[in-house]
This record gives sequence, structure tokens and C-alpha cells, in this order.
Amino acid sequence: MINSLTMKFFNEKGSGLIENLVSLSMLAIVIASVSSAILLTMHGNASSRTYASVIADVQSIVDSLRHGTYTQILDKFNSSYGTINNNQTTSEIVRSSESRAIYTVTYTAIKRSANAIPDAVKVRVNISHSKGHLGNSTTAFETIIAGST
Repeated sequence: MINSLTMKFFNEKGSGLIENLVSLSMLAIVIASVSSAILLTMHGNASSRTYASVIADVQSIVDSLRHGTYTQILDKFNSSYGTINNNQTTSEIVRSSESRAIYTVTYTAIKRSANAIPDAVKVRVNISHSKGHLGNSTTAFETIIAGST
């Protein structure tokens, strides 16, 4: 009996149309799910590289301000130090080709006395970068750099 069943099974030549269609549809489902997972991973890696580059750029901007002299920051206001008003602002634009970001650095003077030079400067870095076909993203970072007394 077992011999006759195995003989019948092995005697069938080829596979039918239905079996081929079922196997092709199963293969298509597997390929579609794997390819979407690969695309999501690639997009996640690209986003991570972009954010890492943006963070490195902001760190570089802030480090250059902290390692420079306080008067170099005050020079950005384009007026004599004693005439800079409390909450007076000035800004500059810094571009980065690596992260495709535009950084707007805004400096705001902080004064306790009207006739003195600013005691500190609040630095705000606004980051605007393109995320490709997903649109644009805007983020900000703030710090305060105090003058030495």
C-alpha cells in the first residue's frame, strides 16, 4: 500500500499551475516584507547619520564660542561694549554641507547694569535641516556664556 502511494506521488510529472501560483504568491509576500524591513533600516541609518552630524556641528559652534574670548562674542553686536543694551540681539547664519543644515546663531545680551558691558550672552542655535522626502525639521539649542569678571 505504501509502495503504491509513493509510486503514485513520484509518477506525477511536474507541478500544476495552482501549486506554482501559490508558491509564487508566498515568495512575493516574503520578498515584500523583507524589502520593507531593509528600507526602514536604511532610512533609520540615514537619519541617525544626519542627527549625529547636526549634533557635531552644534557642538563645534558652541565650542568655538567657549574657547574664544568673550570680547569676540561681544564684537558680533557691532557696537561698543558699553552701548549694548540688555536683551539686544544679533544673529548670524552658518551653513553645513555635510548635514545639509542651516544654523541661525542668535546672541542676546544680558546686563545687570545699564552702563556696563553685558555680564553674559545667551546663545541660541536654531537648526533647520532637510530630511529629504520626509520634509524639514527645526530644532533649537540654547546656552549662556558669561563674561569673566
